Amino acid sequence: MFNEKAGLGEKSYFLSNPDCFFHRYADTGFKNKWTGFWVGEQKLLEFVAFKVGEEFLSEKNIVSFNYDYSKAIHFHVIGNRQIEQKVWIPKEKPVLLVELSSPREINAEMLLALNFRKRTENFHSRQYSVKMEKNALRVDSNNQRLFLLPLNCEFSFSEAPRYETHYPAGEKQCYFCPGKIQLKGKTISLMLSPLDLNVDYKKPLLKEKESHMASFASFLKSNSKELEQFFNFSALSIELLRSSKSYYAGLPWFSQHWARDVFWSLPAITELGLFDFSKQSLLFFAGHSRDGRIPNFVNGEKNFNSIDATPLFVLALCNFISYSADKKFLGKTLLRAMQSIAFLEENIADNSLIVHDLNANETWMDSIKRNDSAIEVQALALKAFESFSEMLSMAGMGESRGLNKRINVFRQFFPSVFSLGNGLFADRIEGTKKDPTKRINVLVPMLLGQIKSSEQFTLFESAEFSAKKGITSISMNDSRFNANSYHEGSVWSLGNAWLSAAAFALGDKEKGFSLLKSHCSDFWENALGCIGETWNPLNGQLTGCGLQLWASAMTIRIIDELMLGIKANAFENHISLNPRIPREITSVKRKMRLGKKEFVLSIERRNGKINAKASNKKIKIDVLQE
Repeated sequence: MFNEKAGLGEKSYFLSNPDCFFHRYADTGFKNKWTGFWVGEQKLLEFVAFKVGEEFLSEKNIVSFNYDYSKAIHFHVIGNRQIEQKVWIPKEKPVLLVELSSPREINAEMLLALNFRKRTENFHSRQYSVKMEKNALRVDSNNQRLFLLPLNCEFSFSEAPRYETHYPAGEKQCYFCPGKIQLKGKTISLMLSPLDLNVDYKKPLLKEKESHMASFASFLKSNSKELEQFFNFSALSIELLRSSKSYYAGLPWFSQHWARDVFWSLPAITELGLFDFSKQSLLFFAGHSRDGRIPNFVNGEKNFNSIDATPLFVLALCNFISYSADKKFLGKTLLRAMQSIAFLEENIADNSLIVHDLNANETWMDSIKRNDSAIEVQALALKAFESFSEMLSMAGMGESRGLNKRINVFRQFFPSVFSLGNGLFADRIEGTKKDPTKRINVLVPMLLGQIKSSEQFTLFESAEFSAKKGITSISMNDSRFNANSYHEGSVWSLGNAWLSAAAFALGDKEKGFSLLKSHCSDFWENALGCIGETWNPLNGQLTGCGLQLWASAMTIRIIDELMLGIKANAFENHISLNPRIPREITSVKRKMRLGKKEFVLSIERRNGKINAKASNKKIKIDVLQE
């Protein structure tokens, strides 16, 4: 899928399952404190290296690299011999497998460097103990353990413990080497895990993992191979972030459950037909809500510093019900949604706007204070009120006069109350004052179709916002602009996706697709097959996570909801299409699910007309021509 020969030192990769993840560079390097083998937020492996003869398998002798989301293969040449180093993680359980293979027998020494630390820790003075336990090497420290089990090779171990300090990416870290490990065989296979590998644990099958990941690579087919890759790579990278409870916000360091990130992303997961995973996430966060307020994140402790997680939850729930027609689940969660709507209404001030950031930073730009009423919060609240009204209808409860009144009031003054004139809009309102700061947040009501402003879009495409890797979070002409600032300078993949979505929402399908291509170019840069979080706008260097949930999820949403214009009603087995399909795309086949019905939605352009049909004849389709 990714066959790389150049720039391997700049490209990294992720392997994962819901229990663990592995992060490394394509040239075999472990270059910062985030690379290695992790089980949840517990790091176990700092790095591993293999010495063959007098030379380590390293960036000096690697000639190419392959990656397909299920495994990574590093190809080395030492002298006149070829050696493959394969790494993979099974479909389930916290296990890392490493395999060396060559046409001739390999005699190798393994350098095993361990660092048992939490995500929030750095340098420590922890001590380790080592012993052979049956066929496995066992290392213990601080109630953590790691087993190393050889599978089909000669293995010898001589205990020679040593503690070392190093500075990956300039940060002081420590590691422990248990001793000298000698390996011999044409194929050398090793398993590493905190599980007791001596207790009835068989080697997992790589084919099982490959088959599992391959199921995420066929959701969309098109005459446009770019579109096909954008969609299917997004589905695959979302699966890399699935946890046992929901989805992580990003890897390698956002391995926690952030509601805002999840609920911007969950419609994409629903639209992929992954209903069980969507339900799991909805129930997980709803179960941790407080008086209708959805927590900011749940990670042992709960944090409620998010004003937008709550309306996003309502939007995601409505989207799920529309696709699943799961009335039982609707009945189970409708009260939670009602409480969330009540929470939003309780925070409406006398000026009819939602207020926030009074005691903490509560918007997605949580490194800065944006009281009293941010524009994207109002946009999401209005959409939440409308979505809840839809859910009442789906539940057969009829209309709510009070809710309809609230929706009408919101529609009457929003977004006009934020207008600065000349087609531009304020970022927020503080008291009675409009904040004219030029930030990207107005893109939210634009992509939701609540604001249609070519002037605002033109501003975002101007030199004030155009940087390497995309749109800056604040105008580069603003005195507060700082290329190293998280929310007052950085380029965000979320902002890039919003800009593409806004272009489609404005009806400019060619511009929308061009921006989507730019957004998705990161699949071939930084972390292969993934889209990152943030970049420095001046040099284009990745500054955030290499794999970010909403970056991939928004790609799917842009294609499904805006380019193809899919609106689902599973209760009536009906799909309406309002397509905005670029000229270069003439055919799309989208594997879908409505309720319990799985089918392929085929869309073609013939003689300037869009035609659509479903492989299941019970699915009714209406097409609004472009």
